[in-house]
Amino acid sequence: MNKTFDKLEVYLMNNVFKIPYNSLLSEDSPQTNPYSNVEDKLVHKCLDDIREQILVAVVRNAALKAEIKDIKCAEVVSLENRQFIHHLSHTLKNVNAPHLQETFSYLCWKSENIIKKLGEDNLLQ
Repeated sequence: MNKTFDKLEVYLMNNVFKIPYNSLLSEDSPQTNPYSNVEDKLVHKCLDDIREQILVAVVRNAALKAEIKDIKCAEVVSLENRQFIHHLSHTLKNVNAPHLQETFSYLCWKSENIIKKLGEDNLLQ
């Protein structure tokens, strides 16, 4: 039984599935005319340019991600500082220090304006 299948396999490989040596499949037609040296160098230069562009994009993306991280950290710190200044302002108001309370109220207002400005510039997401 195995011998029969082996013979069938050999027959199919040699007579049915075999592509004659002198025939050319349509998908192989670009390989009939190989690149000249000039065309080959041009293709390699294009590939090198694309690799360089990819490298630049990767470096730029890493820098932008680091900048976004720094901006988010700055946002957290500014919000913490604003809360601290508000708390300090209320404390000064309670201990009857109006001059210092006015100064800290001004600082609160100024820090809120800075945060709003950053938000308007779409720096804080």
